[in-house]
Amino acid sequence: MKKNLFILLLCLGFVAHAQTSFDSKIKEKTAKLDRASTVEEYDILFAEFSELVRTDHPNRWQAYYYAGFTQYKKAETLMKANDKSGAIEANGLAYKYANGNAENLKPEVKKLLQQILDQKKRLQ
Repeated sequence: MKKNLFILLLCLGFVAHAQTSFDSKIKEKTAKLDRASTVEEYDILFAEFSELVRTDHPNRWQAYYYAGFTQYKKAETLMKANDKSGAIEANGLAYKYANGNAENLKPEVKKLLQQILDQKKRLQ
């Protein structure tokens, strides 16, 4: 009985740590996103958010959202630099990731998807 209780507590500890770890990673990366301004910084953050998409976490939609948002911001940056083909590619990735967790579309995700579609129209 003591062994089963110990195993249960150990499992609960791992689950609690995984949730805390995911949330802290999201917060850390969104703080970096607020300061990002170059294509290279957006590429690094996109890779980091894309890694979090692979986790099995109840708030995984946030990783999809921010991966899409980084590509949206990258496309905006590329548009200012007159790199239309790069911006079109980034816009496509933005839509793919923002819509990646389609079964759980939060209001902020819907708003981002609309911004991405508006951006796509400006790129045509």
